[in-house]
Order: sequence, then C-alpha cells, then structure tokens
Amino acid sequence: MQWSRIVSLCVGMGLVGAVGCGGGVDAEHSLPGNPVAGAAIYARICVACHAADGRGNGGLTGGNFSEPARLAKTNTLLLSEIRDGLNRGPIAMPSQRGALSDQEMKDALSYIRKTFGGTQN
Repeated sequence: MQWSRIVSLCVGMGLVGAVGCGGGVDAEHSLPGNPVAGAAIYARICVACHAADGRGNGGLTGGNFSEPARLAKTNTLLLSEIRDGLNRGPIAMPSQRGALSDQEMKDALSYIRKTFGGTQN
C-alpha cells in the first residue's frame, strides 16, 4: 500500500497522531502516568474483566484492547470511561471513582497503552 494511501486512511479514521498511524504520538495518546505502577493496578483491579492478555476473555467480560479502535480514543475519553464507568450493550464497566485515585487511573491507562497498544512514551 502506498504511503499516501496509508496516511489518507489514517486521516479518514481520525487516527493521525495515534499509535501506529501518522508516525507520532500526541499528548492525547501518550502515556499519562507510570506504566510500571499501572501494572500492579491492572493486576489488582482490571485483570478480572479485561484478562491478563487484555482481550477481555474474547470480549465476554470486558473490552478487548487488541481492537485498534479501543486505544485510538483520547486519554481524556478513556480516563473518563475508567472514572465514570460504561454501560453500553451487554457488558458494563463499573466506575472506578471510589476505587482508584486520578493518578492511579492514569498509571493504569499508561500500562494498558504500553502493553496492549504499543505506546512507548
């Protein structure tokens, strides 16, 4: 596929600047916290639904982070989903507002982005 077609596809999908498209990582797709600290949080809170491999047990118990659209969302949106929870379709994600501090949410998102999305910074 020609480079110009790849860029056009990324622009059309709104992924320029996101990991894997457009070459760079903007602030809304970078690591907002500490992924090392996030690993412990993920193991304690997130793994029950999202599984160790981030695939949500095939999407049966949680969001599947291997789906590119999941981590193409901005940090602002993902952090609000972690904080406030989601109730779309048959699977609901509970709010983590009382369970995690804002920093812990950023750390968990950083672990998720780095481990499952390939974001390095």
